[in-house]
Amino acid sequence: VEFKDTSRAGTLVNGNTVVNNRENLLHGGTLRIEGTNRQHYDFVLDLRPAKLAVTDPRSALGGGPRVSGLLNKRDRLKMQLGQLQSTIRKKDELIFEQEKQFYEVVARIKEREAKDRQNEEECRKYQADLVELEKKLEETRQEWTEKLKALYTKN
Repeated sequence: VEFKDTSRAGTLVNGNTVVNNRENLLHGGTLRIEGTNRQHYDFVLDLRPAKLAVTDPRSALGGGPRVSGLLNKRDRLKMQLGQLQSTIRKKDELIFEQEKQFYEVVARIKEREAKDRQNEEECRKYQADLVELEKKLEETRQEWTEKLKALYTKN
């Protein structure tokens, strides 16, 4: 039986990756087609219905346990890689949120510092006005005191 791969990712034929190529399969030959979400589909060629073989193809798998062991190991590694990528994505999102919070705090601090500078400037202005008003008050007190003394001496 001839198998022709037309996929972009390729297909595992008897443990070897075949991409855009033809491959001959014998009785007991294996195919693995990658699906979505890290799923895969395994097939074993059984030629008994066509009366081209007599034995069970699972027993005819040469190096079957070794190949399936490697495939299982590859699947475990893919799963671990997916978990690591998921963890990295979650950590990246957490870091992004923490950076966002940090910059929000920095922005609030800068706003508060600007408001404090503005308040200090207003306070200095009010203190200068207070000094000016105290001088005027003292001058008017002296004027009134002199006027009262003048009236007192006149009377």
